[in-house]
Amino acid sequence: MEKVYIVVPVYNAKKYIKAAVKSILKQSYTNIQLVLVDDGSTDGSGAICDAFAKKDPRVQVIHKKNGGCVAARKDGVAACGDEGYITYCDADDTLPKDAIKLLIEGADSCDLCVGRIGKVWRNFHFKAENTGNYKLSHEEFMDKKYCSWFGITDVPVSLFAKLYKAPVLKKALTEVPDIIKFMGEDQVVTLHVMPLAKSLSFIGDTVYHYRPCGGTRKYVKTLFEDWRALYLHRKELIKENNLPAWYQRTMDVEFCNMAFSCFANYLRKPDADDEGLRAEIKRICATNEVKSAAQNPDIEAEKFIRVQLLREDAQDKIFEYVKKSAAQNPIKALIKKLAVKYA
Repeated sequence: MEKVYIVVPVYNAKKYIKAAVKSILKQSYTNIQLVLVDDGSTDGSGAICDAFAKKDPRVQVIHKKNGGCVAARKDGVAACGDEGYITYCDADDTLPKDAIKLLIEGADSCDLCVGRIGKVWRNFHFKAENTGNYKLSHEEFMDKKYCSWFGITDVPVSLFAKLYKAPVLKKALTEVPDIIKFMGEDQVVTLHVMPLAKSLSFIGDTVYHYRPCGGTRKYVKTLFEDWRALYLHRKELIKENNLPAWYQRTMDVEFCNMAFSCFANYLRKPDADDEGLRAEIKRICATNEVKSAAQNPDIEAEKFIRVQLLREDAQDKIFEYVKKSAAQNPIKALIKKLAVKYA
């Protein structure tokens, strides 16, 4: 049986960490090593991790000074063996009982196996649609699926719900630039690890339960700076890998959409007000990257209202659009989306 290392970064996750750890230790595939990286927690999460380690020899705990999720994940991988496989789980998510078993069987000696992601809302679990199993060579992946990292949603760009051969992931981490503070930390890694895989396997089974109403619904101070850094890095990769021109087009549409996500992000600030929102819109619209993305001549702006608004620099209309969107209840919108998708 191949050894599977499961890396979990932990920071003030007292509310959910027990459920996450229990779901991992109850895996039907037992040849696992759980690496819990306590990233300077102040809420007692570290003590909870230590308690699990005392009860189960498969649990290893690393305590470190707070350095962020990116650094915690890197430290966790460094503690893993150089052989076998590695996967990730966030401290507020869980794994279905057969997740590792399905990923190992699906990998079938491939460098990387990609599973499906289900969602959790309160105590309700929603499985993803089973899209079947298939394998791709490196060349086939680069031709058909790598575009998902440049604005086309086909394969999730997250680190989790994927099983990596240890040498492949460790090599990729040496190539990843230190450009992300929070948002996009998954994508900047998978951007580099996916192309290193000589063969990839995709399975239709749900192997991960993601809780969508966690930290990503809070105000993130560095959100725009993170997305701008990721945008510029991917722009370099398009040139370095001689990728098709349409990669830039789809990435520019995505970046325009992310600008609006950043406007919405401002409204999550406790002291957010209309004057501040207008200032944030003005700041972001003035950046060269947003201007360049919105002015891409290959984009038919009339098909993308957000691109059109940014291209016209219609800041008053952008303000009204953002305020109207924010008035919608996000929880009701999520329930409606899940109800339709998983009915």
